[in-house]
Amino acid sequence: EKCSKFRLANAKLKRHVRDRDEENDRLKQRVRDLQDSVAVRESIFKSHLENHGQDDAAENTASAMKRVILRRRLIDLARLQTEEIDFLRQELDRLRQRTFPSFAQSQNPS
Repeated sequence: EKCSKFRLANAKLKRHVRDRDEENDRLKQRVRDLQDSVAVRESIFKSHLENHGQDDAAENTASAMKRVILRRRLIDLARLQTEEIDFLRQELDRLRQRTFPSFAQSQNPS
């Protein structure tokens, strides 16, 4: 009887580990997608700047400022998305723990 309980608990833990691995894979893919999106946006912006060559120093300064602002916005966007992923991961952990059995109570010395 104890063996079957341990096997059941082991199966649940294996399932939990597998679920976490799948979640990690999904999150890694989402990070890669977001990084690709940022790279594409930066590339488009750089291409746009190169195609509209500026001759005037004021225009060069303005375009440099625009690049700085765009880069800052992209960094902020990536940071916010990372924070959102962390929050969602914590929320998922919280919800999982609500439904996941606690084995701390069942470990009474006999």
